[in-house]
Amino acid sequence: MIDSPAEQYKNGVEYQWYGDSDSEKKIVLIGGIAASTEAHGSLCRQLAKQGIGTLAINALNANVGKFPSIHDYATAVWQVVDDEMGEEEFGIGGVSWGGAVATELARDHTDQVTGVAIIGSAPMKFSDMTCRIQPMTQATALKIMGGQSFSESEEEEVRRLLAYRDGVDAKRQRLQSLAFVRASLGGSYRRNLVQYPGSMLFVYGDDDRTIRPETVKKIIAERRNAKKPTQEVVAMGGHAVTLATSKPMANRIAQYVIDPTRYPRAI
Repeated sequence: MIDSPAEQYKNGVEYQWYGDSDSEKKIVLIGGIAASTEAHGSLCRQLAKQGIGTLAINALNANVGKFPSIHDYATAVWQVVDDEMGEEEFGIGGVSWGGAVATELARDHTDQVTGVAIIGSAPMKFSDMTCRIQPMTQATALKIMGGQSFSESEEEEVRRLLAYRDGVDAKRQRLQSLAFVRASLGGSYRRNLVQYPGSMLFVYGDDDRTIRPETVKKIIAERRNAKKPTQEVVAMGGHAVTLATSKPMANRIAQYVIDPTRYPRAI
């Protein structure tokens, strides 16, 4: 077992290395909403065992604006990645909310990113959001899109929709969720997925209610002009599928994202 070092922080972004940070093969793994760098520790350790230095990132407390976008979070995360990776090549993965951040970084740094793993993540439609907790009005959705402030009643509506408790962490979680909604409804997340020219691996659970399989299949179909292949993997499990399939997931990432010249074996 490879011991993980203590967490570190830069501009509020939490990061932690698993394995050798000087390894020739590296990956950045961005967790979901409020996911600590240990949340996907099992997957990180499996990657480290394969000689892949893994930089786990949690952006919950990133120093971003009052109403941040996914790009704002990606900018904060990049400050850590740039310091840690320098000019070296690396793969990048995003779990849930982190998938949107990962593709934003991949789009802006195609010269360094060898491949992208999208784990339990896909753009959501307006209907996906409104059916989750409480119906969201069109007016509130438009304000989310425009990065505008909410009235007291609209803030309560968003609070119910996202089902988070009160407190500082809860507020930051809502900001992360709203940034994801904006990227989904505005189309930037989907565009990044479709236009990224490198290899891409989609992984989601067969019982993941946050993912529409037809959305993933359409994106894959639209990626037919990508220079490198796209692979879809449906594993058994729900939204936290990465925790249940960490070893085969690490194998697939190693083969497809870190070394995209090879096609992956089946899980």
